[in-house]
Amino acid sequence: VQPGLRGVELGSTLIKTVVARLEQDAGSAHRQMPTIDHYSTLSPIPGFMSWFKATAAQLVDGSDRALSKAIMDTQSPLFGLVGGDDGGASSSSELPPLNIAQLDAIVADIRSALVSAGFTDVPTDTSLLRMLLDTLDNTRGGEEWYSNADVVAKLKKPLMRSISCYLLQMRKRGRAMDAVTNFHVGNGAELLRINWMGNQTSKGSRESCCAMVNYYYNNKSLSNNALDYQSKGTVPVGAPLKRQLSGL
Repeated sequence: VQPGLRGVELGSTLIKTVVARLEQDAGSAHRQMPTIDHYSTLSPIPGFMSWFKATAAQLVDGSDRALSKAIMDTQSPLFGLVGGDDGGASSSSELPPLNIAQLDAIVADIRSALVSAGFTDVPTDTSLLRMLLDTLDNTRGGEEWYSNADVVAKLKKPLMRSISCYLLQMRKRGRAMDAVTNFHVGNGAELLRINWMGNQTSKGSRESCCAMVNYYYNNKSLSNNALDYQSKGTVPVGAPLKRQLSGL
């Protein structure tokens, strides 16, 4: 957005106008662009890593507490809610609270990924998070984590869980914490899909662990979705994302 236009609500009008224009004459539109049936974005998640690092930092306290126990004890939302609402989060039936067994499995996946990344003597306590962040930031130099297929595969479930929590459950003044999510859902879109490894660049890694999001604009549900979001803070979830979440 140009600095002079920041804060000016042009996006809603532009998006809805384009969708309506393409749909107003279905016959004409399909003659010109016969393959257009769905309207969606491929969007970044610019605030995720900042949130992830800040949330992780609250757990790395120098103690020898097992990471899974520390998350449970503090009800940290690092990989999803673990029960209870601290006022900065929203519950989601698609991403139910974690139990200790699930947290243990997440820790095991992270430890396995770090071994694949070349670490030895990988801990199970909260210092594991410091090692994870070193890997994601590539502080040791060498191969980027997203270029190592084993590391990518082993981190997929933990980080997808964390990204999902950030997008669906983290709130700021009752709205989605992520600015891009807030914009699109505020305009009536639904969160359709999270694309793991959708942006395998250094910027993509710094912002969102290389993930991107599809927001789907269905002209028939834009108004209801926008109203639900404004009145209840509801982030609509599309069927593809529900299937993704069921596997996390």
